Amino acid sequence: MSLSNQLCNKCNKTVEGKNKSVDLQGLKCSQCDKLVHWSCDGMTKEMFGNIKNAAQYFRCQECVKATKDGPNGLLAQIQVTLNDMNGKMTGFMERLTGVEKDVKALKDKMVTLESQGQGSQTLASLTRHVKEALKREMSVIGYGLPEQDYEEEKECKSQGKKDVLTLMAQLTLPESSLREVFRLGKKSDKTRPILVNMDSTASALDFIHKQWKENDNEW
Repeated sequence: MSLSNQLCNKCNKTVEGKNKSVDLQGLKCSQCDKLVHWSCDGMTKEMFGNIKNAAQYFRCQECVKATKDGPNGLLAQIQVTLNDMNGKMTGFMERLTGVEKDVKALKDKMVTLESQGQGSQTLASLTRHVKEALKREMSVIGYGLPEQDYEEEKECKSQGKKDVLTLMAQLTLPESSLREVFRLGKKSDKTRPILVNMDSTASALDFIHKQWKENDNEW
């Protein structure tokens, strides 16, 4: 049955079909069979796209709340969390794709300049930009990892590395995939974010995925 001309269970306005405005499109709840606009149900556009394209099981927020204390409450909370994670991962992958395109463009330009015999200073500058882009692609920034009270930054960095290695062991990530660890910003009474540089983009993505899945820390 087409979604067109049916009403949203939240705002009581028309839910449009797939060929209409994306902002007015919605989803049918797998539990109550009612329709809701994705924005009325508190979704981001990315989350809506992921659920719609993958034909995922979907429960509206009213059904989630109604069964919060029941036997299906945990499953409902897991579904909401998974939807949110899918949206975050999509945004991260889009950002990563942009970096990969920039890196490829710089590499192509380097090849062109080398073939034309351009000056070494220009090539050195491009090489530096490529390395910096690759390093960003393989880095993960974490928030909420406790920071020990050390006066020397060197001691703080060493402890930060031990803490990250402990976390990686809990996440079953190989110790060899870690390159370097350091805190961002000046030391203060607040816990600083920590930057973790991995040996590859795949390792960085694996770290993020497992950290989201297993812990409450924001990465």
